[in-house]
Amino acid sequence: MRPPRHYEFPTGFNSVFSSERFIPGEVYFTHHHLGSGSQLPPTLPQLIHACLNATEPDLRPALLNNVVLTGGNSLLPGMADRINNELMRLAGGIQSKLKIHAPGNPTERRFAPWLGGSILASLGTFHQLWISREEWKEHGPNIVAQRCK
Repeated sequence: MRPPRHYEFPTGFNSVFSSERFIPGEVYFTHHHLGSGSQLPPTLPQLIHACLNATEPDLRPALLNNVVLTGGNSLLPGMADRINNELMRLAGGIQSKLKIHAPGNPTERRFAPWLGGSILASLGTFHQLWISREEWKEHGPNIVAQRCK
């Protein structure tokens, strides 16, 4: 068990946080803090594993060797190691090497999703990918695959 940590808020209020400070990051790996039921979403390692299983078996070794973490939550201490350990457990006897990449400096990783979205939105052809509410109602989720091929 890690020792409690003292934290001073910008307002000057002081508080001590114990194990509860780990709950927000733990939600990516277990859902016992959220309650129980069939409506709980899969954990992050379960999502990665499901994506791998949805690909052609020949592609899986290359994909396993190139799992990329980005975004602000990739900066949580131990995130890459935890995902690595959980995927190894889920995948059982995976034959290929699993490699988790967390590229760039922390500032780049924190804002990478925003930067990527900004670049995409600035493309002259981006408007061709837009999906209107009417198109979504008419075609449902399949319109995304049709529009973004």
